[in-house]
Amino acid sequence: MLDNPGETETDRAENRERLRKLRADRAAVEHQVAEIQAAGNRCVEVPTEEIVRELLAKLGDILIRAAGGQDEQAAAAARSVVRDLTGGRIIMSQQGEAKPHHGWLRAPFSSGCWMQCWDWRDRGSRRRGGDRLP
Repeated sequence: MLDNPGETETDRAENRERLRKLRADRAAVEHQVAEIQAAGNRCVEVPTEEIVRELLAKLGDILIRAAGGQDEQAAAAARSVVRDLTGGRIIMSQQGEAKPHHGWLRAPFSSGCWMQCWDWRDRGSRRRGGDRLP
C-alpha cells in the first residue's frame, strides 16, 4: 500500500482506510498476546477443601437471604452471584415430552465459577462496584 499509493484520491483514501484497519487489527492482536503472556505469568493456587466449603456456604447464605424477598441488598448480591457464575447468559430449553408436567427445563451455561469465588476471596470479599459480599 505504501509502495503503491494509487493513482486517484479514491485509491489513496481506500489505502488509508485499509492501513488504519490493519493497524487496529495489529493492536488488537498485540493486546491479546500481552493478556495471554500476563496470564501465563500468574501463579495458580488451588483452593483447599476447607476454603471451597467456606465459599459455598457464603454463596448459599447470599441466595437464602435473597429468597426471602425483603432485603434489596441481598437480592442485588444474589443477582451478581448468578451473573458471575453463569457469565450473565442462560439459555433455557424444554426437554422431555412436550406435555404438561411431562418435561423439564434445561438451563446450561458456562462457568468460571471457581475463578469468581477465588477472586472474591482475594479481594477481601469485595465485588465489582465496591459492594461487599455478606
